[in-house]
Amino acid sequence: MEKASIYDRIEKIVGEQGYVPQDFILEEDAEKDVIKFVPGALEGILGHHTDGGGGDVRELSAFLKEHGGEAPQQVLERYEQEWSDSRTAVVRDGLLKEIRNNKEQYDSSWLAQLAYCLMTGGNKIEAVKLGLTLMSLFDIWENTQVREAMILLGSCEDFTEYVLYNLTYWPKEAQNKVYFTLAKKLRGWGKINAVERLRADTEEIREWVLCHGCRNTVMYSYLGLECAKKCNYLERLRKGGLQKEELEGASDIMDGLLEEGPCRGISALEHGEEAIYYYLCESRKRQKNTEYLCQLLHIKEHLDKDGFMKASAGETDGVNWKERAKQELSEILVSMDAKSVILRDLEKMPYNAVSAARGFDIDISDVLFSLTEKAFTTYYDFGYYFMERSECAERFVTLCNKNLDISRIPAGMGNSLFPGGDHWPVDMTVQYLDRYPGLGSELIRVCLRSPAVRWRNMAAKALEGWKEKGSDKWQELYGEIAQIADTECNEALKERWRRLLDSASRQ
Repeated sequence: MEKASIYDRIEKIVGEQGYVPQDFILEEDAEKDVIKFVPGALEGILGHHTDGGGGDVRELSAFLKEHGGEAPQQVLERYEQEWSDSRTAVVRDGLLKEIRNNKEQYDSSWLAQLAYCLMTGGNKIEAVKLGLTLMSLFDIWENTQVREAMILLGSCEDFTEYVLYNLTYWPKEAQNKVYFTLAKKLRGWGKINAVERLRADTEEIREWVLCHGCRNTVMYSYLGLECAKKCNYLERLRKGGLQKEELEGASDIMDGLLEEGPCRGISALEHGEEAIYYYLCESRKRQKNTEYLCQLLHIKEHLDKDGFMKASAGETDGVNWKERAKQELSEILVSMDAKSVILRDLEKMPYNAVSAARGFDIDISDVLFSLTEKAFTTYYDFGYYFMERSECAERFVTLCNKNLDISRIPAGMGNSLFPGGDHWPVDMTVQYLDRYPGLGSELIRVCLRSPAVRWRNMAAKALEGWKEKGSDKWQELYGEIAQIADTECNEALKERWRRLLDSASRQ
């Protein structure tokens, strides 16, 4: 039985469910041990953080020239056999430039046929991407069959960016219709690319952007500023009276603006401090939980910075919006009773709760430790909270020793990244032991014997920290250090062990 192409399988799943599920597998026989990008991630990273793919296209262009004129299906099969490890995103820009600059060397009619064959007949993701790349050389607006096939492929995050690139020659209204349709269907990089291109030229689109535009599975900062501009964020906040969906969307946009990670956010928004003030006023209607507290913490951190936004003096029409925002934030925090909210949410939203407790310097150590004692495997991730507090560190180290099955942790020299077995409690502890001379010796011994370079580095950091603090406790492990130094395979670590051993011999 002939294997269904990626296009056919997408057509089938969209016909059944109306969209492509996030767990939909495009290549059923793909290698399982190969590190893979999230759908659309490579294109997203290249598009947002570089000047595009700069790969060598000579071999690929030679392949197209060599097989020019052959039956497209045969070329597709050969391509999938010989180029299964290719990355179309890396060579796309270069390939298109090569073909455009040397048009006389390529049969355009054949290229168009090959592009459609790759798009709709490919069983490999990269074959479909190459087909979409080649199709961007042509104005296919008048070809309904190709146009509809392209829109269907766009509903899959792996191909969205390629499809959007193909819309260059389409009428503006038709372009925007596709952008909006895909933006509503997608959740990841595909949505980011669609929303960025979307023109918010109707009230329907602006309302959707406010309510749903920023939410994605990659990072809100990619769309925070984009959505704020497209939905007239400040104007809408000034108006007030946000309904539930609108407030949820406004909160997403504020989160995206505050992240200031890979993209500019609140610092690039005109009248950002005024937007924060009006958002805080509206946010009083939000559910009072630790997710909200974490957002308030981020707002506080930004307001405490000097001149972090446009019009950094914080004044518009004589109003100091920064001070008004600070006052509003202070009143909200007082009304919330942050500690009670944190303790209430500690079990159901532990990451938010611990983050808020750290940010607002609220001591929850006794309650968190009690939970960790009862369910160690659930809560040991928060070891950093205890290890950052000197009064809690010894209790947590003792708890780790009690719960850790050292026999399950691999030993022996090696260059691995992680040792396997029950390793996270050790991670959460040993990286902080340089602060506490004499504490956690048994865990340090586990790291010294580990095949993981990172763990041996953590052990070295702890022992060096003890020595720098004037403690001779590290010398109790002299024998283990000497033994590991003889077999150490990492040159940088070998030098660290040598320095430790030499310092002991001089004392």
